[in-house]
Amino acid sequence: MKRQSGQLAKASMNEDESLEIGNSDPKEYLLCHDCEQFVSTNYEQYGVRLFKNPRGVVKTDDYIEFPNFKYETYYLYLLSVLWRASVSSLPEFTEVDLPGELNDIVRDCIRNKTVKINEKLSIDNFFRISVFRLVDSSGRYEDKVIKGLLSTFISTKNNKNETVFYFINDGFLVQYVFTVGDSEEHVQNSSNYGQLTNNSSVRFFKEDIANFPDLVELVESLIIKAKRKKIKHLKSI
Repeated sequence: MKRQSGQLAKASMNEDESLEIGNSDPKEYLLCHDCEQFVSTNYEQYGVRLFKNPRGVVKTDDYIEFPNFKYETYYLYLLSVLWRASVSSLPEFTEVDLPGELNDIVRDCIRNKTVKINEKLSIDNFFRISVFRLVDSSGRYEDKVIKGLLSTFISTKNNKNETVFYFINDGFLVQYVFTVGDSEEHVQNSSNYGQLTNNSSVRFFKEDIANFPDLVELVESLIIKAKRKKIKHLKSI
């Protein structure tokens, strides 16, 4: 949970671990300097800037629409985040562990700046990425609380038994659904709700936080630990 100080109130789902305050910026040597610059220049600069440029953005009760959308750049930016989590050795990213061959395919798409795997198939046929703006229709969580949440990757299964990864940042939830489909035709022609598409604008639909039980459990755990820390602090005064 972020606040203006730049420090994080950090908690895990482990009930025995207490709330920690710190900058929580884990690092490891993952890419050489040239590759870091490649990812930054080709993907991160656009991906990070997208949410910070309000020009032309349309906000409604149901969605937020961004104009002049660069689909392939943004998709590969988000894919690079998932890939780095998968090849990382840090304990924060153990939820993402793609098979080695799949890691190589994803890496090659990122390196070659294309979603195309071959003439017939694209990586976005298999990793279907959706981005949602989280809201709470019940009013239990203030919007500033939702916007203050930052999570590492959470892994789960959907009702089709497909692997789903997601993380949250600045009130947005990024969801990756890995599917192999029933057939090649199904993989190429089907899509998921809210899935990023190759259009000149993009709509990020607003989705109720209650639709993500794992996330609600995480938030409740964070709130409980925050209250405990506050009570402990008051007793020590």
